Amino acid sequence: MLEERKFGSLLFVINLFHFNILSIFLIMLLTVSLSRILLLLFVMTWIYLYLETFASLCS
Repeated sequence: MLEERKFGSLLFVINLFHFNILSIFLIMLLTVSLSRILLLLFVMTWIYLYLETFASLCS
């Protein structure tokens, strides 16, 4: 039960994170240069991979 709740909250965080990536990316697309967008995507991808690894370790 507790494990299920922990996994559910982790999924919620990941979904929230995906939404944040989309909104941040759209804002960046409108405001900053291409090189900064690429840098941001690199950082976001790194954070996402880190979260995925953390999620697989928890399960």
